[in-house]
Amino acid sequence: MLKPWGSHPLLDPLWSTKETKIEHFGLEATRVQKTATIAGDPDTYKYLQVCWASNASNCGNCSKCVRTGITLHLLGVPEGPIPLKGVEQKAENWNIEEDGAAEHIFHLMHLARDVGNRKLENLFAHKLASFSRRRALHDAGRELLGERLTRLLRPKRDWQSAKILLTDPG
Repeated sequence: MLKPWGSHPLLDPLWSTKETKIEHFGLEATRVQKTATIAGDPDTYKYLQVCWASNASNCGNCSKCVRTGITLHLLGVPEGPIPLKGVEQKAENWNIEEDGAAEHIFHLMHLARDVGNRKLENLFAHKLASFSRRRALHDAGRELLGERLTRLLRPKRDWQSAKILLTDPG
């Protein structure tokens, strides 16, 4: 199912010009599958840059570095352009705040199961169940109270002191 998320295969070509053709590529693969493909090619892997906090290197702490790092860790890839030290502990601090993050955690949970990492599989299953409960309560509240009142009751988030979020700013 396609959801609005930064780009869309039906809209991306509309950004094309006479000089530049925009194509949507890779819709059939998940982020985990794309990361596995890149990690399998040493010549490409050494140039992997996912960090939104730095364009010079991968910080190892932002949401993109952590989620890519845990994928590489589960795949058994040696440390390279993304620091892998402590990624399992960083995964424990993830908060799922929206559907896109939940989808990625779902794929990581299945990868953890496939490679036999029960600790991470259980952690991700717990996080998904918790997100589903929060989401159901939010949806019920919105249905009962209406969108405006729900927004007023939602706690303000302090983004500077928040734990690692599996979402990107912006």
